[in-house]
Amino acid sequence: KILNYTNSFYINKLQEFNNIVRYLDGVSATYVRSYEGNTAQLELELKFGNTQTLAAKLEGLKDWNMQVKEIAGNLITMEVKNEPK
Repeated sequence: KILNYTNSFYINKLQEFNNIVRYLDGVSATYVRSYEGNTAQLELELKFGNTQTLAAKLEGLKDWNMQVKEIAGNLITMEVKNEPK
């Protein structure tokens, strides 16, 4: 699964987000594939589940105000409204 994560203002917040996603139920591994401007692309390996289930879990992350913008096949595009301090 590919996750496009927009409005990622700071690389350290991207790393924090990546570490949180890695431990979501059903995720076996995460890799930051690119980071340019305010958009990061992560690749996620799933043990189980699907793109829609994963998107719902991502939107439900405590302290991260995220909104799913698109789900298409193995792609999730999300926007971070505001990152935790």
